[in-house]
Amino acid sequence: MYLISEIMLYLTEMSKKINRNLIITVSIITLICSISFYQFQTNGSTETTSFTTEIKAYTDHDPIQILSDENFIDYGFEGEGTYDEPYLIENLRIINSTHKGIEINETSMHFIIRNCYIETDQKGILVRFAANWTVRIYDNILIDNNLDGIVVANTHHFSIVGNAGTGDHTAIRINNVSNGYIANNEHIGGENIDFLRSVGTHLSNTKDTVIYNNYFDSFNRGIYTIECSNLTIQQNYCVNSKEYAGLYLYYSHLNLVLNNTCISNVEAGILLYKSNFNVIKYNNISLNGVMGLAATLSGLNVIYHNDFVDNGFTGSYSSQGWDDTGDNLWCNLELKEGNYWSDLNTNVYLIDPGFNIDFYPLESPVSGEVIDPILEPTTPYITEYSTYIQVILPFALILGLAVFYSNRRNKKKNY
Repeated sequence: MYLISEIMLYLTEMSKKINRNLIITVSIITLICSISFYQFQTNGSTETTSFTTEIKAYTDHDPIQILSDENFIDYGFEGEGTYDEPYLIENLRIINSTHKGIEINETSMHFIIRNCYIETDQKGILVRFAANWTVRIYDNILIDNNLDGIVVANTHHFSIVGNAGTGDHTAIRINNVSNGYIANNEHIGGENIDFLRSVGTHLSNTKDTVIYNNYFDSFNRGIYTIECSNLTIQQNYCVNSKEYAGLYLYYSHLNLVLNNTCISNVEAGILLYKSNFNVIKYNNISLNGVMGLAATLSGLNVIYHNDFVDNGFTGSYSSQGWDDTGDNLWCNLELKEGNYWSDLNTNVYLIDPGFNIDFYPLESPVSGEVIDPILEPTTPYITEYSTYIQVILPFALILGLAVFYSNRRNKKKNY
């Protein structure tokens, strides 16, 4: 339990916002009661070595469309459709301007798409409604796919590993999935990117998924999440984004953002919009034009052990951080450690527009600390914020009840 004296400054700021904290308190109680802890079963989904074979020369092939399990046999792909002997779609070169490169829809057989070269004006690889555990997409090259490079939708327990490519639109698009593993992919945006659609990895309605050690350069946004939860976003490189942010959480909650490098993005390194209960730590947030990290209409996020270096050189803000609700925590109260700020000149660091403070700024950078890979989705929020909740929750409840009964007494007097 933290000493009350250690957080009196923070409680003072919180007390100025009684009504809003009362609403947030109710949200905390509801959220805690409804949180489910998911067990991520890898079942080999992170392993590629079992199927590694000598790389063959590409074989030219027409676009592939598989709409049933029987189509795997029709195309003559090697394999039995089991986990240990999946159908292998490999070593193919598909160049076409009018059709999707590889489309697989509503199948139950296990398959691997591996070591293919795909160049098309349509989607490169599209997988929808495939059975759980059956989808593995490894080591493909996708060039100039103007309607997304890889798309996986309505499919669970899948892996996308080691792919690379360039293009003007989204490299990897994930929708309505869970328990995915997206790792070691490298994609670079084109010179004529579509500013609405250009994203390194775009995830929507996704949960319990790991995004690890990917490199996204020169997109509109490096990683973009919409209505996602319980993601582990670790050790990714989101650099040179041409609009918005390197890493953008939109209506996304209960995620772990760890050890990422967000450098030289036009606007922000990391942006939160109406996103709550996230843990953000050990990230290198440097040389971003307008802001290092902006929390807009977002609350109860834990932000500490990040390096903020020389951000905001094109903006007019006095701080490298933004928090317009003041409801986020910019330090670890138990460790008495916050973030490293390259422009620190006092004992505390004021967060724009002046509603919040990093009470324990660090004297030296910390983002270079090596954190072991987290290959399973976690729910770090409860452990990171537990003591904070233990102190703030009773405090907010007492204040809320006081306001409630005070209003009732006033109403009775008016009668």
